[in-house]
Amino acid sequence: FPSHDIYTNNIGCVPLQVVFNSNMNNGLGIWMMGDGSPNKSGLDIAHTFTAPGNYTANFNYVSLEGCIASTQTTTVIKVNDKPKPDFSMPREVYMSNPEIQTVNKTSNLGNYTYTWTVSDGTEGHPVNLLYIPNKIGRYEITLKVQSIEGCTAAITKVVDVKNEFNIYIPNSFTPENQDGLNDYFKPVFSDYGINQSCYRMEIYDRWGQWLFSTDDVNKGWDGRVKGEFAKEGAYVYKLRYCTLDGIVNDKIGSVLLLRN
Repeated sequence: FPSHDIYTNNIGCVPLQVVFNSNMNNGLGIWMMGDGSPNKSGLDIAHTFTAPGNYTANFNYVSLEGCIASTQTTTVIKVNDKPKPDFSMPREVYMSNPEIQTVNKTSNLGNYTYTWTVSDGTEGHPVNLLYIPNKIGRYEITLKVQSIEGCTAAITKVVDVKNEFNIYIPNSFTPENQDGLNDYFKPVFSDYGINQSCYRMEIYDRWGQWLFSTDDVNKGWDGRVKGEFAKEGAYVYKLRYCTLDGIVNDKIGSVLLLRN
């Protein structure tokens, strides 16, 4: 009984689907994949190899007349492993120090080539990526790893870039003693995060009369009204300030002026 050719795409990356063709039009075919999976019947089949390795598939054929062909063997099927990419990085950073340093934790680090992609379009090929964003937001960072055989795998992680913004508003001050401590009433902001062009502070007495205002974030109220120190007591402040990411904040509260 004549032998039969078997055609297959026999090299690739896991999971590798291989198409087997017996080159026959009728009869019964039995395929043994060589990877421990159950035999498959049919003249033309497809099989997926799910683990890396070298496999030999065998084919047995019985014609319609009951003639049995000698076992036909394919060339070795070579299934290459895929890389297993991994990396670590901060989950969040602040614009006061926005460096995002990744640490590549891919196994067999020196055997692959690397492509880093950031969701803002940045791309690079170092083993470890140092990325410095120029604005706040959520960034996806993807590491794509390629083996010498051309097998690829990728992993994506997310980092939040935030404003480091805080505000402290004193509840009292002592302007009259001029001892250099707590002589002015003004909010204290963190070094980064405030839009200084969007700022206003106003001071009123308890009856709603305007006493003081400023658009300068560095200027405070010295407790004076028309050149004289105001009376001891509670005063109302109205505050408007904006963060660099465009959020407008309005606060109203009271501060206690103390005279020594």
